[in-house]
Amino acid sequence: MKIGIMLRHLDQHEGGVKVYTKQLLSNMLSMDAENTYVLMYKEEKHIGAYSKHMNVSEVSINLPGNIVWDQIAVPYMAWKYKVDLIFNPKLSVPLFTSKKTAFVLHGADWFVFPENYKFLDRLYHRIFASLYCKKADLVISVSQNATNEIIRHLKIQRKKLKTVHHGVGENFQVIRDENRLKAVREKYNLPEKFILYVGQIYPMKNLSGIIRSYSQIRNKIPHKLIIVGKATLKYEKEVALIDELGLSDYVTRVGVIPDADLPVFYNLADLFLFPSLYEGFGIPLLEAMACGCPIVTSNRGSCPEVVGDAANIVDPYDVADISNAIYFTLTDRVFRNELIAKGLLRVKDFTWKSTARNTLSILTRL
Repeated sequence: MKIGIMLRHLDQHEGGVKVYTKQLLSNMLSMDAENTYVLMYKEEKHIGAYSKHMNVSEVSINLPGNIVWDQIAVPYMAWKYKVDLIFNPKLSVPLFTSKKTAFVLHGADWFVFPENYKFLDRLYHRIFASLYCKKADLVISVSQNATNEIIRHLKIQRKKLKTVHHGVGENFQVIRDENRLKAVREKYNLPEKFILYVGQIYPMKNLSGIIRSYSQIRNKIPHKLIIVGKATLKYEKEVALIDELGLSDYVTRVGVIPDADLPVFYNLADLFLFPSLYEGFGIPLLEAMACGCPIVTSNRGSCPEVVGDAANIVDPYDVADISNAIYFTLTDRVFRNELIAKGLLRVKDFTWKSTARNTLSILTRL
């Protein structure tokens, strides 16, 4: 079978979808000796990224606009290179093609929290997500919670949906190298004790809840708050809370950091705080568990599904609940050690090899 993979989103901002795509591709191409692949890019600069794989061809057509590329360039490339199946690791498939099609829906946040998005984005997702689901022969969801939300909002047949969990990179692990830990601490001037948040910054991530809950207990703990990630959409009011609550000396926004440094942040942190209002999956939860960092997270979306009993779970709308959980997790040594041990055990169930193997099995059956 020849599988064509749509990869225009490699040019988007960093985040979970991009991590997923790169890990899925790397593992799937390495383990599959039976099928051949045509990697379809919008930008020519990506050609050669997977040239080490003998079963891979890489092609590109740069047409203006994402919809035009999806609906014209992709069907043309699929026809020209005799692809049997078109697979997109992100939302969208060509609507007018005779080829089998499949794509990945990484959540239902456009429908659960439509107010977080611009009007044209909401309109696009409302119209086109439904069309893509009807057209596709298969839709892959990344969590059971996301599967349920997709069915509820898009009225898709359950038999067309398959759930395949994300994994975590092997570079996320407990680090014993004191020199590496020291080097990263000095590079970013990190405090001796800190609470960590990792992720994009927009309303669904609940940065306002993080900042308000931290403000309530700042005088009770020696920890500062470190925020890693890019501000993307409607973040201004939440970020402004740092100054409004007098926390400018205690909260540091680091921005996007290199992949090599991120595991060290988790290792240095005393707590990972992730009270998201909704997650389709939540890869940072796996990263924190793999690095032995205890977690306070949300009871919404897929967060409970990902962490199981390996985190302190809170109501993300209840600032007092979050602040109490932060204090208890930081100060109760027995509870902390239990969460760390449970997290290290729990994360073994989530590997990118397993994600790739399950995805490949589903695509092959299709």
